[in-house]
Amino acid sequence: MGKIDKLWFSGNRIFILTQDGLEKSRPLEAFPRLMDASDAERHNFQLMSDEQSIRWDNIDEDIHILSFDDTAEPNYDNEVAKMLELGRVIDFDDFAIKIGMSKSKLDRFRYGIWTPSGESLQKIKDGLRHYHNLK
Repeated sequence: MGKIDKLWFSGNRIFILTQDGLEKSRPLEAFPRLMDASDAERHNFQLMSDEQSIRWDNIDEDIHILSFDDTAEPNYDNEVAKMLELGRVIDFDDFAIKIGMSKSKLDRFRYGIWTPSGESLQKIKDGLRHYHNLK
C-alpha cells in the first residue's frame, strides 16, 4: 500500500497523489464533514506519521488511504434522499440528533454513498413521521 504524497481539492472531490505516483479521488459526499467544511477548514489538515492517514482536527475528520479505494459515487436518486426531500427536513443536524444517528451517517445515506440497513431506514422513516412533534 502506498503513502500519501499530496492532497488537494477540485470541484466537489478530494484528491490524493501517492508516493508511487497513483492519483486517487473521492467525492466529498463520501466525507460529509469535509463537504460541509469551508475551504480554509479543508486546507487545515495534517498528514499522520504513517503517511497513510489524514487528520483535520478542526472538523474532527480522519481519512485513511484505503478510503480512496471505495468506488461508490453519489446517487441523489435514492430512497432516503427522496424521503428527506418529501419530509422537507431542513435542519439535518437536528434531525440526526433526534433519531440518534450521526449527521455524517445520515448524509452518506442521503447522498447515496451508503445504503441503509432495514433498521436504519426504519429509524429515518419513523423520525420523519414524528420529527415536527419532536422539536
